[in-house]
Amino acid sequence: MTDGRPQFQGVHHVMVGVPPDQKEAAKRYYEDVLGFVPVASPLESGGSGNLWWYECGASELHVALVPDYRAHVRPHTAIQVQDLPAFRERLQGHGIETRLD
Repeated sequence: MTDGRPQFQGVHHVMVGVPPDQKEAAKRYYEDVLGFVPVASPLESGGSGNLWWYECGASELHVALVPDYRAHVRPHTAIQVQDLPAFRERLQGHGIETRLD
């Protein structure tokens, strides 16, 4: 610690919620559109399929089905990529408009 504050090394994971009726759409988005690689979740040993994890560089993205899901007013997860133009092209190939701001 410096000056009594911790020296963070990064974010281990981010968890996002998904309404149960959007499970397949969410899986397609994270896997097919973004290209995230699924990893096994030790918390999902029962096999309910209500929680799944993705590799995201040195971090992970965890996705959980939330029965009473309510969208946040400004939800977002910031993902750092090595080749932004190539990633934007990938998203546009899936019909997602991108903009830099």
